[in-house]
Parts: sequence; C-alpha cells; structure tokens
Amino acid sequence: MIRFVVLGSLLGLFSGIVPGPFTALIATTAFQQGLRTGILVAVVPVLTETTVMALTAALVYRLPERALQVMGVVGGGLLAVFVGIYVGIAFAAAHGRKQMPKKWYRRIMFGAAGVLALAGAALIWQSWVGNFQRLVKGSQGIESRVNESLNEPGAQ
Repeated sequence: MIRFVVLGSLLGLFSGIVPGPFTALIATTAFQQGLRTGILVAVVPVLTETTVMALTAALVYRLPERALQVMGVVGGGLLAVFVGIYVGIAFAAAHGRKQMPKKWYRRIMFGAAGVLALAGAALIWQSWVGNFQRLVKGSQGIESRVNESLNEPGAQ
C-alpha cells in the first residue's frame, strides 16, 4: 500500500510544480489580492472536479474492491501533495508581494505574461510539428521509472 501512496504523492508533486496557466493564476491572484484569495483559487480544482469525480465513480463501481482501494490511495496522495503545492505557491506569492516595490511588481507581472505567452507559442509549435505526443509521453516515462523503482526488491 505504501507503494501506491508514494506513487500518488509523486504524481501530485510533479503535477503541482509544473509551471502553467493555473500556477500563474494562483501566484498572480495571491500576489495581487493576498493569501486568502490565493488559497481559494488553489482549491478550485477540488470543487470544480466534483462532477467529474461523481461521473467517474458511477462508471467504476463495477471494479474490484482492491482496484478502488488503490485508486483512492493514489488519488488521495496526488490531491494532498497537488493542492498543498498550490497553497504553498499562494503563500509565497502573497508574502513576497508585501516586500516588493511596485516597479518590480509590474516587471514580474509583465515577465510572467511574457513567459506564459512563450509557453503557449511553444506548445502550439510543438503540436504543429508533431512533437506534442513525445512531450506527453514524457510524464509516462517518469511514472514508469517510479513504478520500476517501487518494484525493486526491498522497496516496500
């Protein structure tokens, strides 16, 4: 069972630290409006995914109990870590905002917007030239390495 907790936690860790639009939204919101609002944005996926979770639960009720147990443990680990990282981002951004002059605040906001625009352009280009599948498979490589290390003798 520890194996599944580790797997879910690692997936949550990698999901939470990957920069993207949602990470930028959390940081920007916490930076502009404070920690409380940043945390509220960080937990939005938990609230908005309720419908998806309910539909998924309706579809998987036929799975064996062991499969559901594993899914719950992995999902819980992913969620403890994933949301925790986002709350940490909100905390860092909210507290950093108080220490920063407005001039640097504007520079960071424009810089963040520029980085997101470049990331979006890069994803569009990667999709256009056909490299997107290779990028997506990168996360599967990480997962397979984690599984391999967990399956080694003495890993449990």
